[in-house]
Order: sequence, then structure tokens, then C-alpha cells
Amino acid sequence: MADKHLYELFYQTTPVMLQTIDGDGVMQAVSKKWLEKLGFEENEVIGKKVFEFLSEETNAALLSGLLQQIIDDGELHHQLIECVRKNGEIFQAVASAEVIRDRLGNPSSITWALYDVDEVELIPSNTNHHLKQLLRIKDQLIDERDYLRSELAEVKEKFPLISQSAAMQHLFEKLKAVAQTDATVLITGETGVGKEMVARAIVKQSTRAAMPLVTINCASVSKELFESEFFGHVKGAFTGANKDRKGRWELADTGSIFLDEIGEITLELQAKLLRAIQQNEFERVGDEKTRLVDVRIIAATNRNLERMVQRGDFREDLFYRLNVFPVKVPPLRERKDDIPVLTRHFLDESCRRFNKHCHGLRENTVQQLQNYSWPGNIRELQNVIERAVILSKGSALHIEPRLIFDRPAEVNPDEPFAVAGRDLLKADEIKHLERENIIAALNKVNWKISGKNSASELLGMNASTLNSRIQKLGIKKN
Repeated sequence: MADKHLYELFYQTTPVMLQTIDGDGVMQAVSKKWLEKLGFEENEVIGKKVFEFLSEETNAALLSGLLQQIIDDGELHHQLIECVRKNGEIFQAVASAEVIRDRLGNPSSITWALYDVDEVELIPSNTNHHLKQLLRIKDQLIDERDYLRSELAEVKEKFPLISQSAAMQHLFEKLKAVAQTDATVLITGETGVGKEMVARAIVKQSTRAAMPLVTINCASVSKELFESEFFGHVKGAFTGANKDRKGRWELADTGSIFLDEIGEITLELQAKLLRAIQQNEFERVGDEKTRLVDVRIIAATNRNLERMVQRGDFREDLFYRLNVFPVKVPPLRERKDDIPVLTRHFLDESCRRFNKHCHGLRENTVQQLQNYSWPGNIRELQNVIERAVILSKGSALHIEPRLIFDRPAEVNPDEPFAVAGRDLLKADEIKHLERENIIAALNKVNWKISGKNSASELLGMNASTLNSRIQKLGIKKN
């Protein structure tokens, strides 16, 4: 991870006047050299508009198109501007600028390097190199900050790894053993069993716990953006590539990467992924430089990869690369001892979330929950409890029959990852049912895909996954 203190050290010790503004032109930071040259104290500058420290002529040029040109181009080189000192004196400076963008490509800040024209000859020859190092470090910090923010938002929506069942205690022992190694782990299990939480539990107990854990939902990455998302790209590699960008693989260097829904990657892209896993090396899109990383691989799927290999839908060599240490997470119907503790946790969490009095949990309610087979597993249980809390009016939690099915479903234990309680359906029937279900959810929430009271929340899936399904199924708002 980049060192924030190193960035600040570069910023304050460079022999150049540096100023950093946000997208609205508000001063975020200035270097000691800048304060020295303009005669201000830091508290007189931060939070003020940059226009207050520039001449009217320079401001007119910025507002008439120069500032927008800088944002569009991503940089500025050797532009003559006029700065205003605290005493009102105007002096000329040569300005260069670099736009810092977030992961979506939006400008988050602009760092300016200013040179007093009367002192240009005194600037050390290595100043440009110094400034490039500064901007490179800041760029890395921006990447890491934005990624970690998105990760934190994802984690808050996940359910915890809570258990008292023998099946899960046995699983925890396996996780503890493999966590102490760098072995690649393949986590399998039905939808909603908590595969991502298992991955996080492995990392938390590993020697890489303090290093980045980068997650990527393979099903949500389009074929066109796969290489850029995984391995990054260089400026100009394709239309819209306005700057160099790190991929997930590079962000995970020295840490771990979690490849969720690995079974959704197409054969063509599997070959590109295989090399990165085998050799821990890759090239950014548009770049010939091979980059080496040290990454621990954890993958997860609800698909039967062995059957996919037999059908020719998944590369055999990639499967064996991933299946070094297989971990199967048991479905909730096989760990019914966990239902009471999970229910209590979701009950407390939902009452806090919806600002309702925490309901009691009746014995017959627990029995009712344990008699159900939970085809959606823990995620479905969480959704049922949340709906029950919203609908409950008394002091005790009441589970209405319509919230869950009364009849326990029968499951064929020889069918890996079978969906409980349903007859076998053909692929087109499954696709039709999924499409109708998603449309019903979207209509119910007026096509709100993410956030609170959204379709992704109703369906118990990530918003990115839902977006991918909508596009894949050709769903469009009427």
C-alpha cells in the first residue's frame, strides 16, 4: 500500500509551489514553497476558491475554457499565469497541472505545479522527476481509497460468519489450517451460503491480514472490459482511457484477491486469467511491460466446475489451478442448529436498522424456521427476518406463512448444489423464471436497482450482479 506520509513528505519538501484544488476549484492543499512565495498562512488558504489567488486576467482565461480544457485533457504544460500575493502584488508563474480521477474516471482533484518566472533558472533539474513521483504516489492513494470505500460498502451489506453447528465448526478448523499458507482456495456451495464471508475469514487469519483483499465479481465484468478491470490499462489504450489505470490484480499485490462467481467467466477469458494465476504476471492493456505481483488466490462458485469441465465449458487446467484446497460450505438445511443464532443476529440487526423495538423470539417461530429447507440459504433467512420485523406489530416476532413455505422441501443429496424443493427445469425455463422474477422486483420498487428499498435488496444480490443479469436477460424498462 502507498504510504500517505511519503506523499505528504514529497508534497511539502518539493522546491516547487504546489496547490491542489477539488472539482469545484476549492483549495485542498498547498506546499510550504507556495505559502512562502504568496505570503499566506495555511489556514488563510485551505477552503478558499483558487480564483482568490489569481489575477483577473488569469481567472478570465480559466473560466472561458482553460479549466475545462485541463479537465478534458487531464493535464496542462507550461501555461503562463498570474498569481496574487497577500500584499496584492502580482507576479507571473509558469504552471503545469495534472488531473486526478476516481475509478469511474471523474475528476476528483487537480494538482498544480507553479514556477516563478524570475526563478525558473534556479529550479533543480530533477524537479520534474520529483513531481512525477509525487503524482504517482497520490494516484495510487486515490485508487486504493476509492477501492477500499467500495469494499467497505459491500462488507456492510454482508451477513456475518456465525455458527454453532458441528458442520461449520469442522469447516472453521479447515479454514484455520489453510489460512496459515498461501495455497489457492476454491470455495463452493449454493447461492447465499456465505462464500465471501468464508473467504474473508481465511484472509483475516492469514499472514496477509494487514494487506489488501481485493474482490471482483466475475459475473458482473463484461467481456470487453475484462482485461482492463483485471489487469489495468495504459493511457490511450482505447477510447476513454484518459490515464493509466491499475487493475484489480495489481491492487492486490502482496495481499489476496477473491474471484467470486468464477464459473461465469467465458472460455476465452479463462485462458487470459490462467496465465496470471500460474505465473503471477500480466500486462496492462496497451502496454508491453510485464508486471510481476505476489497475490494469494481465493475463488468461489455455486456452479459444479467438474461437470463444466466435462462439458467443455471450463478449462481443466484452470480448474486444477484453482482446486488446490477445496472448501465446500454446507447449505443452511444441513446446519439447522445455526438457524436460532443467525435468526437472533438478524433480528437484532433489523430492529436497529428499521428503528423498531427488538422483538422476542418464540420457540414455535424457531421451529417453523427450522422446518423450512431454505433454498436461498442464509441470505434468504436474512430477508425473511427483515420482512417479518417490518410487518410485525406486537412485541414478539411473527413469521407469516406467506413469508416462507410451510412444507419442507426434499433434496437429492447426490445432486451437487441442487436447488431445494423444486422440480428439475430446463435451461430456458430457468431463464424465463429468473427474468420474470427480476421484472417483478423492479416493478415493485419503481426500477430502483441499488440502495435501500431497491430491487437488489429485495432479491438478495449485489447491485452489480443484478445489473449484469438485467443486461444478460435483455430486460428493459417499458
